[in-house]
Amino acid sequence: AELARIKSASLQLHHEVCRFVAYAAPSKAEVALRQAAVERIRDAVTAIWPHATLEVFGSFATGLYLPTSDVDAVVMGSKVHDIPSGLKALAAMLMRRQMATNIQVIAKARVPIIKYVDSTSQIPFDVSFDVANGPEAAVYVREQMATYPPLKPLIYVLKLFLQQRELNEVYNGGVGSYALLSMVLGFLK
Repeated sequence: AELARIKSASLQLHHEVCRFVAYAAPSKAEVALRQAAVERIRDAVTAIWPHATLEVFGSFATGLYLPTSDVDAVVMGSKVHDIPSGLKALAAMLMRRQMATNIQVIAKARVPIIKYVDSTSQIPFDVSFDVANGPEAAVYVREQMATYPPLKPLIYVLKLFLQQRELNEVYNGGVGSYALLSMVLGFLK
């Protein structure tokens, strides 16, 4: 009824997008589930490397994640010189604590990571070591969202659109989140 009074089609679309984003945004319970999963991996990391920290980056850190999105995290300050052995140590801890399924150590990638699914929440994780550009990029994205309020709803709708069409995975020729962000920012500027 409210939208029927709006004459402008673009303004109607704007209101529909905003309503959709509000509807599709994670609930407080979903946010808490992800935060609890992050705390579990943080505890596992500090059990191995007490001086290390776990920083979250990517869509969870920026609030641009879809319900099916993974959590990207990086172990900082571990002082691990041999990253593959650090990944294996973390994988062993995850198995010992029975807190992960589908564990994959991808040691030969440009950025070596461990991929797994949290046993409790079923949320997928990608964890890397001592790569600071992810958390730095998350700060930049949050700054841009504050500067350009339309950024979040546009990114959210476009990410969902690409995901539904299986066009969101870079390794399959799709558009990754950061590339999408760059395109939308270019449009808004």
